[in-house]
Amino acid sequence: MRRALAFVRSLRARFLLAVGLLALVALGSAVALVVGISAATHDIDTAAAAHRRVELLGALSARVSDYAVLLLQAVAPAADGERGGGDAVAGARLAGARDGVEASFGDLDAALRAEIDRTSDADGKTMVATRSLVLARMRARFQALDRQVQPLVAGPGVDAATDAERLRAMLDTFATSFAPLLAELIDEERRTSSVAQSETKVLRDRLTMLAIAAVLLVLLLAVFVYVGIVRPVAVRAAAVAHAVGDIGAGRFDTRLAVGGRDELSLLMLSVNRMAARLARREAGVAADRARLTEIIEANTADLRAANRALEETDSARRRFFADVSHELRTPLTVILGEADVTLRASHNHETVYRAALSTIRQRGRRLRRRVEDLLRVARSESGQIELSQATFDAVQMVGDAVEDVSALARAAGVRLDTNLPSGPLTAYGDADWLRQVVAGVLENAVRHSPQGGTVQVLARAGGDSIAVTVADEGPGIPAEILPRVLERFFRGGAAADRGLGYGIGLSLAKWIVDQHHGAVEIESPARPDGLPAGTGTDGAQAATSGDAGLGARPPGTRVTLRLPTLRPADPSVMVMGGQAG
Repeated sequence: MRRALAFVRSLRARFLLAVGLLALVALGSAVALVVGISAATHDIDTAAAAHRRVELLGALSARVSDYAVLLLQAVAPAADGERGGGDAVAGARLAGARDGVEASFGDLDAALRAEIDRTSDADGKTMVATRSLVLARMRARFQALDRQVQPLVAGPGVDAATDAERLRAMLDTFATSFAPLLAELIDEERRTSSVAQSETKVLRDRLTMLAIAAVLLVLLLAVFVYVGIVRPVAVRAAAVAHAVGDIGAGRFDTRLAVGGRDELSLLMLSVNRMAARLARREAGVAADRARLTEIIEANTADLRAANRALEETDSARRRFFADVSHELRTPLTVILGEADVTLRASHNHETVYRAALSTIRQRGRRLRRRVEDLLRVARSESGQIELSQATFDAVQMVGDAVEDVSALARAAGVRLDTNLPSGPLTAYGDADWLRQVVAGVLENAVRHSPQGGTVQVLARAGGDSIAVTVADEGPGIPAEILPRVLERFFRGGAAADRGLGYGIGLSLAKWIVDQHHGAVEIESPARPDGLPAGTGTDGAQAATSGDAGLGARPPGTRVTLRLPTLRPADPSVMVMGGQAG
């Protein structure tokens, strides 16, 4: 009993009631519609059948009239006293008219039989059967007439005028008995059609009233469902949604007013309980957050120190990757330039191809060494690079650098003018890295020199160092930015406008030379007397002599690399981005 009472109070029972009422209204409307359509169809069929039979009766009357006219033509005397229509043609026409009349009787009989089969009530069947009897009497009258006139049509009589009078008397007698029967049938069929049309109109009016009543009933039911079921549920559902939104926003003190014992009331009660649990959990989380904040603040100093160490390590590694990736372009430029120059000629001797392939192989090996250095540093945890320092011939090193850039110079239309000693100049350091430095300086000089210009290269010994000087005929470096050209990532003046410059290349060159305890000096514009007045690695103006070997030349930029001839005392492992040793 209690469960039944709870079900009656539930939302399911209310919705089931609303759905049941709607279903009943829909079912009643559908049944009424089907019955009305069926009745309307029956009335329409009855009217159509009656109209069809009226048409058949009209056709029968026309054919009987045609038959009578043909009889008169066949028997009536002509002007000369002979029969005017007693020939074979008149007989054939009369036979055709007779067959037409019989066909009309057959069509009417079939239509009446179909109406008997279609009619379901006994009165309707009796009425149609009566019409069939009338039709049978009409058919008997016609057949009797046909038999009576056959002797008159078959052969000539004694007096043609007498035969004609007899025929007219027969036709008058036939018309007297046949016409009332035909008129009776036509009146009955028209009455049937009229009754069917009247019933159809009455049925239409009834269906219209039924439809209006159904619409009104549905509207009343909809108002009842909305006011009694939908609106209360919608109001409480909106309250639940608003409360859930407040709880989601962190207002856990939200509570719903619970009234009733249906499913929505149980949901509202669950929302209240959930809000209470969340409030308790929020209090616990706030306490845990406070304790965590205390722990974080207690360890902030250690975390900041570790973070700074990580940033310094990452900065050193990123600086190394940026600088070395720039220097990897030089051997690739040589390889591509050598291949382009060799392939540009249409006919080359085998020795030319061998020399080009030998150069490409040599530069490829040097490129592989740079890649291996990059991989070693990438795997190291300290971001360090190890320079393989040993004694080497500076003249040979400068010559290799000139050879590296020769293909680029030929492509740019720039001449490389070297002034190197005939004998070796012994220096100490990583010959491959220093060759890369010189090649990078030469590459920048070639790029800044105009087509047809000259880049001069000089190497000489002086005291405990060797000076390698590269001078171009480019536009030079403005005085206001000259002290900054050795800074990392700095680009200015004409170099910035043309997309070329010293940027990372000179920064990396300065770092390499610093690790060898050398110096980089830049003079721009280069003085014609050959006295350098450029910027050294410490940013001060350098003033040395002995560069007269370059001779008088157009103003440009002169870069001098000073390399030690003795082995330094510090180790050969350096940190990229650190201070010069």
